[in-house]
Amino acid sequence: PGLDGSRILDVGSGEGAFLLAVRQAAWEVTGLEISRQAALNAASMGVRLVVGELAEGVFASGSFDLVRLWSVLEHLRDPAAALREAARILRPGGWAIIQVPNAAGLAARLTGERWSGWDVPVHITHFTPATLRALVRANGLEPRELHHTSVGTLALSLGLSGVSPAGQLPRRNNMPAQALIALGDQLLDLVGLGDCVMLFAQKAGAEEHGA
Repeated sequence: PGLDGSRILDVGSGEGAFLLAVRQAAWEVTGLEISRQAALNAASMGVRLVVGELAEGVFASGSFDLVRLWSVLEHLRDPAAALREAARILRPGGWAIIQVPNAAGLAARLTGERWSGWDVPVHITHFTPATLRALVRANGLEPRELHHTSVGTLALSLGLSGVSPAGQLPRRNNMPAQALIALGDQLLDLVGLGDCVMLFAQKAGAEEHGA
């Protein structure tokens, strides 16, 4: 999609590494993070980071051209409320970029309860492409493009990531197997079975066709 605006909000932005990168493209950047320490660290690098949660209504309506929700919705008990708030603070025709683990991907199907994307209780809500599109559409945004974006979950679930499945004990890397799985991840993305999905969604409005 054509993201022609200049005001971006990154939700769950940590210490602002993504915002530092996109600021170089002349975006006006703001982060939202629940950690006060992260906000202090970001401020030391010149990044504006607001402490709070999206559903708290921190920002005025129409404040942003783009809202990024990257690995955020799966952590929320009420992702619908976050999406409604994202729609409210976007300008007409503005965009949301949403990324979540894909519970319908091949990694989840093959590894079952061992799939690291479940990550209970850290991940509270789980999505398939169909349920993500439906939730987005029901809360003020129109799904436009969906891409599969594997991030190595299959390797982690199969215990080939360099750590034990419990994430505690080191284990010897199996480099040939990892290379094959990395190639497999790319192929899964191409056929629509990747272990994460990234959705571009747009707020309706008079400007949407020119955005």
